[in-house]
Amino acid sequence: MSKRNKHNVINLDDIRQASQDKINKAVKDIARAAEEGGFSKTSASVQKKLEKKLNVTEAEVFSYADVKATKVEWIWPGYLPVGCLTLVYGNMGIGKSLVTLDIAARISRGKAWPTGEKNTQGRVIMLAQEDSRGRIKARLDLLGADARQISGIGGVFALDQDIEKLRDECRKKQPRVVIIDPINNYLGRADSFKDPDVRRVLMPLAELAQEFKIAVIALTHMGKNDTRDALHRPLGSVAFMSVPRSALLVAYDPDDEEANPNLKRRLVAQTKQQDDALGRTLAFYTKKGPTLEWDRAGSDLWANSVLRKRDLSTPSRTDEAEKFLNECFAKTECLDAKETTEKAEAAGLSERVLGSARKRLHVVVTRVRDKKRGHVKGATWELPATF
Repeated sequence: MSKRNKHNVINLDDIRQASQDKINKAVKDIARAAEEGGFSKTSASVQKKLEKKLNVTEAEVFSYADVKATKVEWIWPGYLPVGCLTLVYGNMGIGKSLVTLDIAARISRGKAWPTGEKNTQGRVIMLAQEDSRGRIKARLDLLGADARQISGIGGVFALDQDIEKLRDECRKKQPRVVIIDPINNYLGRADSFKDPDVRRVLMPLAELAQEFKIAVIALTHMGKNDTRDALHRPLGSVAFMSVPRSALLVAYDPDDEEANPNLKRRLVAQTKQQDDALGRTLAFYTKKGPTLEWDRAGSDLWANSVLRKRDLSTPSRTDEAEKFLNECFAKTECLDAKETTEKAEAAGLSERVLGSARKRLHVVVTRVRDKKRGHVKGATWELPATF
């Protein structure tokens, strides 16, 4: 029966502790039984495996003077660290998968990186559900991959339940890189917008990367809120950005005036790097196939600049709302909030999009009260004073 305190309220911490105590006791009893049954040599390993399986943990106090410093190793210097999770994100159809397939192809042949550094040949494991196996194979062929070095995991697979299957494959294949495209398709029962759920999926992946000294690359889409900083643009929980040690944004080059998206230059901008300074922004063009061609000139734009300097040929809804407000303010310095919102809706701009545009312009909102009754009867909008 659940424990209750003097206020007759269930104490969840007591319940958790009681459950953990029972698990700890069960692990020790099983290990002791194994030893009594003549398995004394394996009882310690049995206990260790059980503890890991049942998540039995004990606090450990240590001194950093006793810890051996480790040097950062790289798959792709500055971009793909060994023993870590790397996130690749961007809008749909921007070329995220093509970039990671090129990474796989280069590793399969030991081909030099686009930045010029030497590469080492190795194996790659891929989990990819958004394209058929035949289409992926065709792209790998166009990119010059050695398909014998690249294997996949098909069928039903959920990282919250099947991580051991991936661990077994890593043990057999000894890959240099594991690519999960997109990771949202492999979350299983985990809610992609809940931080604890996402961490329960990503942390074991990061541990797997450490265990096998490999790089794990997870792909995801970008959220619609274009007022956010580049670090907060991956769709879903903030854990998608906080757990990886490196993160790469794939986006169109806002300085390229080419109107045809097929010919437009694309950028790979690093938004996070825990082990070094942010790498230089890379650039590439997509070619018929599709395949890609890296532009060694790269770009001087950083991630936030890439997102804020919007492609004028395809303005966002917030861009349109911002233009609408500027046109309204050009006619009068003070706008009636209700009237302006109605005009915006008539122009196909939602109240939410209009709110994002107001934030961009730092619009000052003043509540208007009824002089007799004192209640708020409306609001006005004004641009901030300039000095």
